[in-house]
Amino acid sequence: METERDQESALELREHVVVLLITALAALLRFWHLGTKSLWLDEAASVWLARWDLASVLHAIQQPPGGALYYWYQAFYYFCLHFWLQLGDSEFWLRLPSAVAAVATIPVVYRLGRQLFSPAAGWIAALLIAVQPFHVQYSQEARSYALCLLLASAAFLFFAKAVDGNGFHDWLFYAVFSALAIFTHLYAIMLLPSQWLAFLLWRKRAESRARFLGSTLAILIFVAPMFWLALVQNVGQNDWTPPVHAKDVLHALQSLMGTGPRFVAALFLLLMAATALKKNGGSADGGETQWRQLLVWCWFVVPAAGVVSVSLMEPPFVPRYLLMVLPACVLLIAHGIAQLKPRGIAPAVVALMAVLYLSSLVSYYRKPNEDWREAAAYIVHGMKSGDRILFDREYGEIPFQYYAGRMRAVSPAVLGRGKRQLSEPGTSRLWVVLYGPQHANAEQVQRLVPSQLRLADHEQFASIEVLLFSP
Repeated sequence: METERDQESALELREHVVVLLITALAALLRFWHLGTKSLWLDEAASVWLARWDLASVLHAIQQPPGGALYYWYQAFYYFCLHFWLQLGDSEFWLRLPSAVAAVATIPVVYRLGRQLFSPAAGWIAALLIAVQPFHVQYSQEARSYALCLLLASAAFLFFAKAVDGNGFHDWLFYAVFSALAIFTHLYAIMLLPSQWLAFLLWRKRAESRARFLGSTLAILIFVAPMFWLALVQNVGQNDWTPPVHAKDVLHALQSLMGTGPRFVAALFLLLMAATALKKNGGSADGGETQWRQLLVWCWFVVPAAGVVSVSLMEPPFVPRYLLMVLPACVLLIAHGIAQLKPRGIAPAVVALMAVLYLSSLVSYYRKPNEDWREAAAYIVHGMKSGDRILFDREYGEIPFQYYAGRMRAVSPAVLGRGKRQLSEPGTSRLWVVLYGPQHANAEQVQRLVPSQLRLADHEQFASIEVLLFSP
């Protein structure tokens, strides 16, 4: 008996060491060059919104529609970032909470795999998400997505434990993490229907129905003000965005699974997981094995379908909105690997998938962001008294002012945003900042500015162009 206990302890220790090593790898990949790249537009917007105090938020709610909506979409993240900013505002410091949240997700995914499938599925899923480029990318951004993913994963872990054991504390933690995930990003509400569907498919649901309904009601009451505000404040802020097409959905799926051979391999392994779902329909454990698989499939499919459906009515649709289903994706891929025969090929497949994902990371690290840091430095160091500046698209002033503020520089007078401002009369020098897809070119801008101004300088900073017009 003692020998069996020793063997179990040794096995558990080995599992913990493996998970610790995977977590260390994840930390290395996420802290690597964390502060090297410039903030891009959305990250700078995070800083701008996080600097609001409570009085500013409440004031914005009372203003004409649109002012507070962007804050409440990711309110919990901005609330936390507000206090984090009191200690610093460098690129590394701003992105550090996302990196820490992403690293903390690794052991949670392992626990999910262990709870729902097996210890082997747990560490395989943890390894896959540790090297997944999509997850690494958003763990290095000052945005809410990494924190939302951590909270969503914790919510599913406690949901699975609550359904299995009907413990009060598990249902409580499930409700808390679910509500926080929704307050971290509005689209996390899509996770709830997947859990509701999974619960309806649970054969023993009568035993835990009361606590399930109670936790669900608590979540909905807690997030109701957020959705009221979203309905009241939504006045078509994103009407400029293009409609969703099939290629956009395909691109989002490739972000989750990889492109080229990675995508093909992931699809095959998902097919293996689906085959196992059918095979376990008549399992001897009363359907528990099949239900655990159904829970993960619901997590993978229902929120993704919900986000796409909402985006068809209210664009935009971007791949990062599906990041919350990434743990389900890697869990299903890990479960698919476990179905391969003979068993000995599983380690080779895991190693191959990890190498394929790691190879994608090389190009990610080399790919530049919108280089607002260099663009702002170029303008600040070249500006003269009386200079004016105009931003071709919305919100470009936000990242510029972030970097100009860090340089302790006095910015040129901002004319505004949009091409209509270009023709305003004036004889002082004019800086024009162009960025974003299909932005205007220098020739088009020259035709719009007052005739006495001529293009004196033109510089490119990744996807940003800076034009200087002078008399």
